[in-house]
Amino acid sequence: MKNVSVIVRTKNEEEWVSLCLKGIKDQTTEREIEVVLVDNLSTDATVKKAVSAWPGLTYVEIDQYKPGDSLNRGIAKAKNEIIVCISAHCIPANKYWLEALCCELELEGVCGVYGRQIPLESTEKSDARDMWITFGLDRRVQIKDPFFHNANSAFYKSTWEELPFDAQLTNLEDRVWGKMQIDKGNRIIYTPEAVVFHHHGIHQNGNNKRCDGVVDVMMNLHSNDAEFNGFENPYKYQKSLIVVPISKRYGVVDKLGLEQAAPKLKEEKGFDILVLPDSDNVAEFAQSQGFYVPYTRKYTDPAVVPPLIDDLAKLLEHLESMNKFYDYIAVAEMIYPNRRVKLFTEMRNQLRKIGADSIVAAWPEKRPIMVESSTGLNQRYDDYKHSYMSRRPVYIGVPGLGVITKPQLIREGRLISEETAIFEVQSWSEIKEKKK
Repeated sequence: MKNVSVIVRTKNEEEWVSLCLKGIKDQTTEREIEVVLVDNLSTDATVKKAVSAWPGLTYVEIDQYKPGDSLNRGIAKAKNEIIVCISAHCIPANKYWLEALCCELELEGVCGVYGRQIPLESTEKSDARDMWITFGLDRRVQIKDPFFHNANSAFYKSTWEELPFDAQLTNLEDRVWGKMQIDKGNRIIYTPEAVVFHHHGIHQNGNNKRCDGVVDVMMNLHSNDAEFNGFENPYKYQKSLIVVPISKRYGVVDKLGLEQAAPKLKEEKGFDILVLPDSDNVAEFAQSQGFYVPYTRKYTDPAVVPPLIDDLAKLLEHLESMNKFYDYIAVAEMIYPNRRVKLFTEMRNQLRKIGADSIVAAWPEKRPIMVESSTGLNQRYDDYKHSYMSRRPVYIGVPGLGVITKPQLIREGRLISEETAIFEVQSWSEIKEKKK
């Protein structure tokens, strides 16, 4: 049985690389698996998260990205005979993905195998449409068709040694390679059994409005496929954290709020929870409620409390220094004790579907809004031309009630991105603050 070297190309893929590598590690196979990470100077936590997910991987750094060149460099470092290529933002959909690719290579005259790609909810509509149409349910043996796709492919290293990828191309290195192999009389196999979820898609472009209808039809068409229901949850390896910052500025209110909120927070699915207090007695109280307390915040001047984003950045650095990496960071302040059960689970589900970098709880406001300036109050919103119910709302963010963000934003000193998603609060009681 031939062993496998998996080539993973990355560039700022911290959101996906752990999911990809853990999906590979979860494969049902007797083959030895080597991972070769080819990274193009990532500035986020891609490499750290990759090493955490797969200790002992082979690391190759490149300073200029060309797809064929990066693959060639990675394959040159590979020690095993079977080469598998997977994009860092692809996640194996089941435990048999690897074997489905490798088994097809054993057939005579086959130069390469590529597998099926299906979209995530957050995939751009045009890319989702193209994947549903391109990657069907029927196996194909290609004698004339040179289509090949290195987001999810396999071939022998000896085949590559005879014909490496074109190192000068800026795209479509796989299609060009496939054409040259077909011209040599070789065959390419498409196997729908080797399935990955692909976030970006095969073209990475598109107008969502034009494709909404097509994607909805295709999603409905394939959602009942018997084999579709056997896929793994693509997000099962994602790690989410709820941070509960507690300051003695609020005194006993935060203790009572935490005691009241504890049962609701513990109902959130797939979240770790930690409390970030600034006094030892609050830390002890939080621990008595069963919460993890990494440390107690200490300030040089107790009268000057730094911005929350500074505390979150310090916390993130502390956690990652201990090899604890999270894909989503949520914040829950205790001045909002009436938040609904599983609020953060709902917010995370919406964030995944939309594909934004952050999501914040927000109240829809349809009444006039005035903004204070040096010249007095300026009315910014007045839609009396329409009835109250038909007015378009202005959303007032309530981040203390709930916000979820990605670690990279925190590193940049931001909690909410410019194009944040909003999670509409439907009950006024949820955003009623507890008195200090």
